[in-house]
Amino acid sequence: MDSINIAVTGKLGGDPRLGTTKNGKAWTSFSLAADVPSRTGGGDREFETRWYKVWCYGALAEHVAQSLVKGDRVTVRADDVSCRAWTDDSPEHKPRAQVELKAYDVAASMRFETLVTAKAARQASAPADSTTAGADPWAGGGQAGQVPDVLAGVTR
Repeated sequence: MDSINIAVTGKLGGDPRLGTTKNGKAWTSFSLAADVPSRTGGGDREFETRWYKVWCYGALAEHVAQSLVKGDRVTVRADDVSCRAWTDDSPEHKPRAQVELKAYDVAASMRFETLVTAKAARQASAPADSTTAGADPWAGGGQAGQVPDVLAGVTR
């Protein structure tokens, strides 16, 4: 069976939108701007920005909506690519098109900046081992709103 797999790295053009399908499954969509390099006739390097509409479903949708904001640089891996074309309602009836990606993974890009990541607290965590609780800021699974000392003062 043939399949399509594509990876696109770029910046979020806006905050992700979160919603639910008729069946109650979470979805998130966001625009992604990717700069594609090319050369001019004189050999100079220039960039063309290409825009993609990204769709995520299920747990991935919830994670993206909770974790990402406009301007974050991410790599989207998708297994479904589609293109929509239409004519807008303006008097000029300009042709429009949109490339849409159905993501199966979204990851923060560290090409141009460093990141600090933290896992959210688990819903049902095992009791913390008292011998390691003092040494490991993640040992207790954390509490919503509690920031371990290693992240104190770190802001977006």
